[in-house]
Amino acid sequence: MRSLLMLGLVCSLLIAAPVDARPKASAEGGAEEPIDLDRVPRGMPTLEDFGYFLSRMSEMEQGLALNVLADLVSDSRLDPAEVATVLRRMLDDGPAPESFGYSCTNCFQRRLSDLLTPLRMRGPLVTPPAEGVVALPVNGGLLKKLEKGVSEEIGGNLPGMVKAMLKGWTPAGKFSRYAYARFHGRGADVMQEPAFFTSAQALAAHEATLNEPLDAWDVARWMSQRPPANSYDPGYLLLYFDPNKSCREVRVPTAGDTERPEFRPSPASEKGSGRAEGGAPEWVCPNFPLSEVTRARFVPHDSYLKGG
Repeated sequence: MRSLLMLGLVCSLLIAAPVDARPKASAEGGAEEPIDLDRVPRGMPTLEDFGYFLSRMSEMEQGLALNVLADLVSDSRLDPAEVATVLRRMLDDGPAPESFGYSCTNCFQRRLSDLLTPLRMRGPLVTPPAEGVVALPVNGGLLKKLEKGVSEEIGGNLPGMVKAMLKGWTPAGKFSRYAYARFHGRGADVMQEPAFFTSAQALAAHEATLNEPLDAWDVARWMSQRPPANSYDPGYLLLYFDPNKSCREVRVPTAGDTERPEFRPSPASEKGSGRAEGGAPEWVCPNFPLSEVTRARFVPHDSYLKGG
């Protein structure tokens, strides 16, 4: 259903997106001049352009890509003319992508990530919460983020790590200095990848409303993360840090900060933070090393525990 809604949104916005819905000050610095909302940014691609461009991907992947495109063209915090430039380069700088993710140079998200560099960290500057939380899926990649030799101490594999965390072991203070809060693949420039985080206080308030202990599904729903794919997904690792020390700046996130189809742009009326679809407040911070994490909490996927 959401893919159909996004298709309609992309249809309307790619065909007739305004240049800039934000008011402009007059030359005298006084009254603001009205904006022509009917003018289309030069070079804005049409739906037909992207129909061909996405044709090599599966129907499900096309829906994900349309979600990402719709968020870009509808985010009122971004300059539509700059968005049009990014989308035109996406179409013109290479062949149609054969896949959605990051696994290949020509994949949709991998290419878009590089092109979005000029649009990173463009939301309003805001005051961060006292303590931030980053959610990372517990998988084999998490083991690679640990300092050399640490993974061997807990068995050297994912089940061993899960068992250790269930017994109280924590990875906080054991991450490699090369491990960052956000990193999507080999060859990526981690400093061009803003880290998304929420508030520890807001998470605690959300958890207090639950009738059952916090589960991986709750984390995924509230923070708009990808839910566990199957019973073999162990859950999420919540990493706590001090954004006042780890972040040189904190901003409201925009669609220029991510290629995730789960992201939703927040309206300009949201002044203090962005808002995940599940309700969690969201901020972005220049990528920071996980060595800055002060504490960690494993939130398991109940089906994984029962299956184990």
